[in-house]
Amino acid sequence: MPERKLLPLMGRHAWVGLLCALLNIGLVHAGTAWLHWPYLAAAWLTCIITIPTSYFLHRRHSFRLQESASWREFGRFVGQQLLQFCAGLALLSAGVEWLGLNPTLAMALATAVLWLFSFVVQWRWVFRTGLRSGRG
Repeated sequence: MPERKLLPLMGRHAWVGLLCALLNIGLVHAGTAWLHWPYLAAAWLTCIITIPTSYFLHRRHSFRLQESASWREFGRFVGQQLLQFCAGLALLSAGVEWLGLNPTLAMALATAVLWLFSFVVQWRWVFRTGLRSGRG
């Protein structure tokens, strides 16, 4: 894929990721502060709401796919999201425990690293747009 097309795609993907991160934060805040749920229940709420929302936003806005969505594609997306969640926990723990970073900084760094992972996996495997043209 030519750089002139890849950079706008990466920008759209980053914006959708930022919106979904804000949605996650808002849901955890609403669940814990307003509904007085345990934070793990609020975190599950984010999975139930944010994963499908993120899927459709990435599909339509980031990758601009017009064909119908499939359960198989959605399954790949959920798998990527779960793997990313586990990797995020590992990076967060490594940053705090091994590097001595505060949790907020460690999470910010993990998020930045995992954004690139997320983009590449979604581009090449989940939505397979990087494979369609045969050039990227």
